[in-house]
Amino acid sequence: GLVAFYDSTGTRLGRIFAHTNMGNHLPAPFYVNNLNYNELCLNRCVVFLGCNTGLDAERSSGTYNLIDETFGKGAHFALGTTEKLYTTQINNWFQYFLNAISDGLSISEAMIRADSELGTINVPYDKEGGSEGHKTVYGLPSYYVGDSSQYLH
Repeated sequence: GLVAFYDSTGTRLGRIFAHTNMGNHLPAPFYVNNLNYNELCLNRCVVFLGCNTGLDAERSSGTYNLIDETFGKGAHFALGTTEKLYTTQINNWFQYFLNAISDGLSISEAMIRADSELGTINVPYDKEGGSEGHKTVYGLPSYYVGDSSQYLH
């Protein structure tokens, strides 16, 4: 898993990778696995929203993923997506999630509300042979670990 960061002009600021074996892209990447154990303990909730940021170890090509690595370094809760998604879908889900957190819901309750408000969506996927198809899913296809019962508001 990796996440790329850009500024408002579209200039790439850097990337976060789960592990150093995932490559070396410029500008210099930030590797979660290089952090000391428990270095992310002040992070109560980490949400990586982008295509395939939360592939579980069974589905990922390597032995590391961004969510497990982030949780393993001390974050109390980490979430990522398991499918390709459109920016609008991600933005809408995150807004619903933040609104629910502001309403005083726990992380798990906020995820349920955000999924409900997002509803059924079409997501792209690669068919065998290289063509792209679409499939229908309910809510944000996600993988997460940690304490989803905590309140952030």
